[in-house]
Amino acid sequence: MGSEWGWNHGAATAIQIPSGDSLVVHVQRREAEPAFDRRSIAALDSFRPHLARAGLLAARWRLQRLNAATEALALVGLPAAVLDRNGRVLATNRLMEAMTHVRWLARGRIGLVDVHAQSLL
Repeated sequence: MGSEWGWNHGAATAIQIPSGDSLVVHVQRREAEPAFDRRSIAALDSFRPHLARAGLLAARWRLQRLNAATEALALVGLPAAVLDRNGRVLATNRLMEAMTHVRWLARGRIGLVDVHAQSLL
């Protein structure tokens, strides 16, 4: 039994890129078409190196955009850092790096000297 939209057969791959992100590519065929066989999967697998390079380029482009955002804030005198959901620093500007009440921690994280401020962070 197919999906509501007529898509039934799927194949996917997950690629770990050096930034630590995962790139997942999923393709589907309509219900009326045959399922993916070994030959089809091999053909799709031939695209993995190209997809991995595209994922790496996208991650680098994202990092450049984050750095540009923090530097723009530095131009108006604001220290800035961009953190991921785990608190790892992705980008920072020179004003943030010069702050004396910021502690640089292991695994690319930051902390604050003030205990109350640290709990809010």
